[in-house]
Amino acid sequence: MNRKRTRIKRIIMLLILLAAACAAIYCGFMVYAMHVLRGGAGTGMHSAEGKTQESGTDGAAETSGIADGSMKNGGLWQELEVRITAERLRAKGYPDDLVEFYERHPETREFVVDYFAKKDNHPYYDLSGEITKGEVPLLLQWDERWGYEMYSDEMMALSGCGPTSLAMVGLGLTGDTETFDPLAVARFAVREGCYEDGVGTSWALFSEGAEMLGLRVHMVAPVENAVRDFLDSGNPVICSVGPGDFTEAGHFIVLTAIDADGNVTVRDPVSPARSKKTWPVGRILGQVRNLWGYSVED
Repeated sequence: MNRKRTRIKRIIMLLILLAAACAAIYCGFMVYAMHVLRGGAGTGMHSAEGKTQESGTDGAAETSGIADGSMKNGGLWQELEVRITAERLRAKGYPDDLVEFYERHPETREFVVDYFAKKDNHPYYDLSGEITKGEVPLLLQWDERWGYEMYSDEMMALSGCGPTSLAMVGLGLTGDTETFDPLAVARFAVREGCYEDGVGTSWALFSEGAEMLGLRVHMVAPVENAVRDFLDSGNPVICSVGPGDFTEAGHFIVLTAIDADGNVTVRDPVSPARSKKTWPVGRILGQVRNLWGYSVED
């Protein structure tokens, strides 16, 4: 009997020790994860080029826990991702222009964080299953399928609002997913001289360029009645807008419909949140630099 009791006590002690060891391992993992997301140095320091000076690996290796997706697929990522700040991204070697883009557009956080892990993927994609002719889709210039690709001297995500807007219009009017793929439109713009290095997309893309791609272009006066008449005909309008609700400098958006109260439905290629709202047409017109209306041959 005494031997049996002794054996039971030993088993209980072993179970307690095993439980303590598991708890210690879990706590150690949590401390390490917090350290990584707070910008802890793992094996070396970053130079300005994003290189790890001591270990000899590049900046991508040092984004462990942020950019490689290792924490993204579980609760730990969801719990801690709010801690990702511009300062920490810079410390991890992310490009300054991409971090500034994130600061202006917090909706792009996942795209920005994934930069090192996905920037060289160049994925194949087919938009045909997503597009319905007659409906202008919302496409984002920072969609991971094309956002990391170069648009002349900048990433599509950073300066691709022009070709993405024209792609939305073309897809809605024609359903042609080859001609009006956003990346195809961007490459067309560069090839045809509709992109100016250091400036961005030129207005020629929305007039001569759009006609070359098979659209009919209409100049729309920047007044409410003209915009209403054109949208009521079922045809979209691209706006070049200046500083205001949509940008601090310059931007392109698409107007797709207007209701009886004068509120406009917008497709903003950089912001899903702004695209979910309707906007008073007068408020938008107060920020407009130019307008182009589009249709196709019957």
